Amino acid sequence: VPDLAVVDWQGAPHRLVEWRGAAVVVEFWATWCSVCRSGLPALDALARRHEGTLKVLAINIDHDRAAADRFVAEHLPSTAMVMLHDPGGAILASLGAAGMPALYLAGRDGTVRLAAAGDPAGGLSAIEARLTELLADPPAGPAALSAAAPE
Repeated sequence: VPDLAVVDWQGAPHRLVEWRGAAVVVEFWATWCSVCRSGLPALDALARRHEGTLKVLAINIDHDRAAADRFVAEHLPSTAMVMLHDPGGAILASLGAAGMPALYLAGRDGTVRLAAAGDPAGGLSAIEARLTELLADPPAGPAALSAAAPE
């Protein structure tokens, strides 16, 4: 995963490389994307099931942050995901995603192991199957999950 800049829900800057050392799911979403909106609660459930061993980064690309705030407040008020904002989708564009939502699974070394656009075939169960191998990988050096960036 490229070392790109993003801001968290409170406006603090981060770089995607901060989560290297952890198995990571990166989901790009927008309020205008119905598949995104319906899939985020399931992705949050995934984050809760694997809390402590997996980081789930939900990156919103809406220009209108207020719409995203309303959606999160209503549907994800106490999410286990790391909520990030990339207004306009500059990071998404740099990755060359073919549609929305765009989901990436990265190993502890930061290597993308799966990229899916739209509603992935098999849905979340197919993604969970790939997670089994990601979570089995040994940590990449001393930067283990506990050293990953705070939420």
